[in-house]
Amino acid sequence: MVTSRCFTLSFVMVAWGGFSCAHSAPAETPMVPAAPPAKCEIALPVWCIREGAYEIVSQFSKHNAYRRVWIIRGFFKPSSPLIVREPYGCRQGLSDQAEALTFDKHIKWGGKEWNRMTVQLKKDGSCNIELLVPPFSEDPTGEAFFGGLALVQRCMTTSCDGDSLGPLRGRFEMAWRDSRE
Repeated sequence: MVTSRCFTLSFVMVAWGGFSCAHSAPAETPMVPAAPPAKCEIALPVWCIREGAYEIVSQFSKHNAYRRVWIIRGFFKPSSPLIVREPYGCRQGLSDQAEALTFDKHIKWGGKEWNRMTVQLKKDGSCNIELLVPPFSEDPTGEAFFGGLALVQRCMTTSCDGDSLGPLRGRFEMAWRDSRE
C-alpha cells in the first residue's frame, strides 16, 4: 500500500515540479536539444548579419573609409537601429579575431548623435568595423546595443561559421550605460 501511495504522489507531484520517495528510482534528467545554429541572412566574407532582424538596409558609404553602411533594425524597437560601417578590407579573407578596440560617445552621423564601438575582425587591421548605437538616454532598453550586437557575427570559415559579437557587450556596456548625458 505504501508503494502505490508513493507512486500516486510521485505521479501527481511530477506535474507540479517533482517529488521523490526514498525507495523510488532516481529520475533521469531529460535531454534538452541544442538550439539550431544561427544562420546568416546576409553573409559577407569576414562577417554576416544573422537571421532575426526586422529590417536590413545596405547603402554605399559617402565616406571614403567605408565601403558600405548597414542599418539593422530589431522587431521590438525599430526606431533604435544598429548601424554597421564596413571598411573595404572586410570583403577579402576571413575573420581571425573579434577584439573590442574603442568606445566613443557623442559621434555625429546622419544628423544624429551616436555611440561608436570599434571591433577588429582581422588581426591585420583591415577590417575594423564600426558599430553605432543610440546613446543610453535614447534607448534605455538597449534594443540596438544588446539585440543588434547579437545579430552581427564574424565569419571564420567560408560557410561563415563563427560567433556573434554579443559576448563583446561586456567590454562596452559600462561606457554605453554612462552615455546618459
